[in-house]
Amino acid sequence: RFLCGHPELSASAVRSGTLTVDSQQEQQSAGLGDLAQEQGERLAELNQAYRTRHGFPFIACVRHYTRAGLFAELASRTERGTEQEFAEALRQIGFISRLRLSQRVSSASSLQAA
Repeated sequence: RFLCGHPELSASAVRSGTLTVDSQQEQQSAGLGDLAQEQGERLAELNQAYRTRHGFPFIACVRHYTRAGLFAELASRTERGTEQEFAEALRQIGFISRLRLSQRVSSASSLQAA
């Protein structure tokens, strides 16, 4: 599945800079790079439980959530059926794509106006 190419929410990935620029900025804006070690470990555990249950990484448009909200959403969505969760992951990718495209169009418009 193409969903498996999506990066997990990860404090260590934010800190190491191994994400794409967009993912780096989004995850940092949610405060994931500032997680205490215990919180980072908890996030990794939740990600593993989710991936084990559904077979793909947890995907969320982090701009729609607080840090606490992301943890709650990850825990909640782990319990859903995989078919429902697959549909939700696609919906979240749609949100992410629209926000990124809107940001690029806005940036391009600003450059043309200057």
